[in-house]
Formats: sequence, structure tokens, C-alpha cells
Amino acid sequence: MVALSDGKSGVGLNDMRAPMKKAAIPSDLSDEVFQSLLHPYNFLKHGSSNYSVENEFCVEYIVMTIYTAVHSYRLLFGDLSAEMTVFYGIVQSWHIHWWEGTPGFEEKLQIASKLPLIGASREKVCDFGRDMLQKAREQMPSTVR
Repeated sequence: MVALSDGKSGVGLNDMRAPMKKAAIPSDLSDEVFQSLLHPYNFLKHGSSNYSVENEFCVEYIVMTIYTAVHSYRLLFGDLSAEMTVFYGIVQSWHIHWWEGTPGFEEKLQIASKLPLIGASREKVCDFGRDMLQKAREQMPSTVR
């Protein structure tokens, strides 16, 4: 998404560079931070070149990576697929504390409070997500399915 964004604010890691520059963080340190943030992406992109290399990713990191990709896609293209919409909403509700202190938090909290996801187990969240995705697909026009 970053490659397609032309530097658009809110897409991927675009918003991180300006504050780091403003804080006068040396470019070598800034580069190191971005390399570490991009490590999982690069590992997955090039992982097949060396089958002996292993990497471990925590669930929260994977969730946030996918969420960031969906968020970036939404900013760039507007429309989301049923899968993206369900995932986006579930993450905001399941991990509502991640958005505490951000603009629109109260509205997100109000929505999250209506769903049985705050503090739920991953299994419960997955079950809920499958149900929501089925409902979303049923509501889509047959020409889109």
C-alpha cells in the first residue's frame, strides 16, 4: 500500500517519518527502526529463498499488520471487501484499548460495547468473525459474490 500511496498520510508507515524527522532522530537510527518494523514483511517476501530460516510472529503483530493493510487500502481506494470490513470492525472492537486517546475513540468504544468481543478469547473472536462474514456475504448483491 505504501508503494501505491505517493506518501499519503495514514497509509502504512507514512506518518512515522515526519515525527521522527521533527524530533531530529539521526537517519541511521531512523533507518534501523524502519528496518525492524519491516523485518516480518521482508522475511515473508523472501522467506522461500532459505528454508532453514525461521521466524516467530505474535498474534497481535499479525493482527495489526493486516489491520494496517486494510486501513491503508480503505484510505487509498475507499471500498472494502466483506472480509476486510468484518476484520476491520472486529479488531477495533476486540482490541478497543489500542485506540484509547485517538480521535473518534468514544464512538469506537460505543460500537465495541455492543459486541461481545472486548476481552474475548481468540477462538470466540474467530467464531464471531465467521458468523459476521457469512452475514456480510449474504447481504452482498449476487453480482458481487
